[in-house]
Amino acid sequence: MPSEMSSETLVRATVRTMAPDNPVATGLLCRNDRIVAVGDWQELRESARPATEFLDLRGATVLPGFTDSHNHMLWTGMQARKLDLSGAASIAEIGTRLRRYADEHPDLPWITSSEGWFIEDLRERRMPNRYELDEYCSNIPVYLPRLGHTASVNSRALEVARIHADSPNVEGGHIVRAPDGTPTGELQESPAMSLVARMVPDPSVGELLGALRDVQRDYHAKGITGVIDPALTSHELSAYRAARDSNDLTIRTTMMPVLDPALPDEQVADWLAGLGGPTGSGDSRLKMGAIKVFLDGIVSMRTAWVRDAYPGTCDHGTRVVSAHRLDHVARECALAGWSLGIHAIGGQAIDAALKALTAAAEGTRLSELRCSLIHAYLGPTDDDMRAAAALRMGLAAQPQMHTWIAPQLTQMWGRAVADAATPLRSWLNAGVVVAGGSDSPLTPADPLAGIGDAVTRRMADGDVAGADQSVDVNTALKMYTTDAAWLAFSDHERGVLRPGMLADWIAVDKDPLTTNPEDLAAIEVLETRIGNCSVTER
Repeated sequence: MPSEMSSETLVRATVRTMAPDNPVATGLLCRNDRIVAVGDWQELRESARPATEFLDLRGATVLPGFTDSHNHMLWTGMQARKLDLSGAASIAEIGTRLRRYADEHPDLPWITSSEGWFIEDLRERRMPNRYELDEYCSNIPVYLPRLGHTASVNSRALEVARIHADSPNVEGGHIVRAPDGTPTGELQESPAMSLVARMVPDPSVGELLGALRDVQRDYHAKGITGVIDPALTSHELSAYRAARDSNDLTIRTTMMPVLDPALPDEQVADWLAGLGGPTGSGDSRLKMGAIKVFLDGIVSMRTAWVRDAYPGTCDHGTRVVSAHRLDHVARECALAGWSLGIHAIGGQAIDAALKALTAAAEGTRLSELRCSLIHAYLGPTDDDMRAAAALRMGLAAQPQMHTWIAPQLTQMWGRAVADAATPLRSWLNAGVVVAGGSDSPLTPADPLAGIGDAVTRRMADGDVAGADQSVDVNTALKMYTTDAAWLAFSDHERGVLRPGMLADWIAVDKDPLTTNPEDLAAIEVLETRIGNCSVTER
């Protein structure tokens, strides 16, 4: 942790505590890394110690630090250390960037890209194929993953991974092929992508630590004091532990190990036992969260497992994990005290996830483990919501994603589907805990922008998609503080400003509760403190 911490600090500001019994105060008193009092500033000043640090922030508003409930922090930090394809407007531009990167890094054994690029930005509206990549780089294997759900590779990468026309298909994934069976170089979903990804050397722990240092500075500036980082490999779990041990980890992190699609069922119990869990174990800086399972894909690649077929096809998307395997994993997790976080975008995936979890809850503690659906924005039914509430589940929702995905949904299935997507209000009314997040690097890690989008649901073209599913500002704030801390298994020590809680707080230049909802994203973070340590760069 940084060293800029006074043993006692008294803050004067409008303090929005997020505590229902004491929602607003004018003073916040912190001692060491904890809050000791919240109340009237003048009364707290009279009882303060002589050496107390006084911060007069009149005009500013103090809030609990934000927790991003679904943030690939390591991936985001590594963006700048890989081939950057963000904003590429065509496959030719991808090729030009690839060639330049290969020329600048001649000794790399593999070339990999960052995840945050979009086929919607490309003139061709599709992934590049192996031959197009070969034109720009044929001697080094190339792996260009996109959003964790699809990848393009060149011929050299296919050769190294021994993927050819006679290679069998993989359950839950798709090796895209030409009519003669030859792989095109596009791989869809993790079972297929892992055939190549497992050949790519892991970045060193030192590289990952450097990435963490860089990205945390950006997050501090946005008021983020905690994240849930999903889909972590064993190597990435080790990097996080190294960051904690070296005091490089400032953001409080809940880690979600990802289930390897190739792991045999009979090895799941041993894998869980070796993770260093179960869920909730660790300390205030770093702890274990839920096991991450991918059940379907994403809408833009038409791999989300949806109710209504994709336009012009009979295709309903991809089920990544079989019913038998999901039942087995859910049962093993419940018996061993592990929560589950299931990526399920389409309606059929949401149904299947809840069916498996309901079955696993029989005779186990599963309903005490805070299992969650991740995304779950396309086609959840009232029955789904009631089932999730009965299991005492959470939802990791991404309001910023809705404003980006709604136009695609409109184009595919019509405006009514787009308006009904990301039904925040309905999930909340059903009694499900809804935690806000970004899915960075898919959308920027910017909680105030997410809060604004949850309230306005305004798309880039200025239109509003589904006003009846919007929430009020206080509820949106709760999604990124109290409820996100709940999903991070940390609500006993953060997410609200009250005595005894960790002194994780931020100061912003405007009060969100009195700001025009259209201007919430423009609110500026003035100060971020974690355990009362200032992490704000000036």
